[in-house]
Amino acid sequence: MSKKSEKAKELFKSGYNCSQSVLGVFCEDFGLDFDTAMKISSSFGGGMGRMREVCGTVSGMFMVAGLAFFSNGDNSAKAEQYKIVQELASRFKEKMAV
Repeated sequence: MSKKSEKAKELFKSGYNCSQSVLGVFCEDFGLDFDTAMKISSSFGGGMGRMREVCGTVSGMFMVAGLAFFSNGDNSAKAEQYKIVQELASRFKEKMAV
């Protein structure tokens, strides 16, 4: 398991939600301070505020993708970013299928 995965597990076990745990391990890679990352991702736990909608892990993963592939209004880049997000979602669904 990767160091980031291990760190995300540690964050989760220490009380952060899934979204916070994912964004938390990547925030410094994008110049985002940890406290701000925790605030931004705090409402996405439990499938968005415990509504059991989109998994917090997926929400955190999409936040990281946004940091990595931000399009700044460029429609071509935005389309590529959405393609990446769709691929990530597909891979997550495959991996989590029971």
